[in-house]
Amino acid sequence: MENYDFVIIGGGPAGIGFLLQISKDFKKVLLFEEKRIGGDIFYAHKITNFPGFYEIDGKTICFRFENQVKKFKRNIKFEKVLKLKCFKNYVLVKTEKDIYKTRYCIIATGRKEKILKKYSKLKLKNRYESIKGKNICIIGGGEVALDQSLTLFKKGKNVTIISNGNFDKVNKELLKSVKKITKRIYQFSKILDLKKVDKKGYKILFQSRSKNYKKFFDDIILSIGSSKNLPPINNRNERIILCGSVKSKKMKQGSISFADGVKLAMELSIKLKRGRNENSIKK
Repeated sequence: MENYDFVIIGGGPAGIGFLLQISKDFKKVLLFEEKRIGGDIFYAHKITNFPGFYEIDGKTICFRFENQVKKFKRNIKFEKVLKLKCFKNYVLVKTEKDIYKTRYCIIATGRKEKILKKYSKLKLKNRYESIKGKNICIIGGGEVALDQSLTLFKKGKNVTIISNGNFDKVNKELLKSVKKITKRIYQFSKILDLKKVDKKGYKILFQSRSKNYKKFFDDIILSIGSSKNLPPINNRNERIILCGSVKSKKMKQGSISFADGVKLAMELSIKLKRGRNENSIKK
C-alpha cells in the first residue's frame, strides 16, 4: 500500500485549487473524482466573477481545468470513494477499486441537491442532462434553478419556474436574464400534489399567492437547495479537512471554492514544512 501526504476527494474548483497549490511542495498527492474534472460547475450557464474572464460558461471552465491538470494525470484517479477510516497518524481511503493510505484527507466533494421526501419515489432529476420533452418545470428559486432555466431555454425548451420564495437572495442580473426568456414564474408557491401521468410527463397542483394552479409538464427539475455531500467517515479527527462548498454553502460559487482550495493548501504547506524544520533542529 503506497503512502500519500494528501488525498483529495473531489475534482471541482476547490479540489483543483488545492491540487495545483499543494503540488508545489508535496509530490505524494492523489485526487479522486467520480464523474468529471470541474465538478458541478460544468452546469453553469454564465459565470461573471471567475478570475481572468469577463464572462464564461461552466463547460469552458471544465475544459480549461482538464488542460491545466494534464501534467497531474498520474495523481488523478476516476474512482468512487466509499468510506474513510481515521487513525491517529493517517487515514485509510476505501474506493470501489482499492484502499489508499494518506497523512491527510481533503474533502472537496461539494454539495448534493435536496429532495422532496414526499415524492422521492418519482426520482425527480436535479440536472438538465437527461431531461425529456419540451415543456419543463423547475421547482426551486435559487441561482442554480435560474441558471439551469437559461441553459434549457438555449436548448429550445419552454421553462416554468415554481418557487416558494421571491428571489430576494439571487443575483439580480441573473434574475433579469431569466425574466426575459419566460413569463411563467410563480413566486411564494407551495406544492400541493405531484404525480406521474402515465409515461409521458407529470401533473403538478400548486398554490401561488393564494391561487391554485394545475399544470402538466414533460419533465421536472428539482432545485430546492443543497446539503453537504460527505462520504461515510469512521472516527473522524483532525486529519479530515473540508474544503470549498462542502465546508460552507457560502462557497458555492466556483471562484470562491477555487480560492479556498489554494488558501488551504498554502496554510497546510507552511504548517507541515515548519513542523519538518522543527523536527530536524531537535535532532
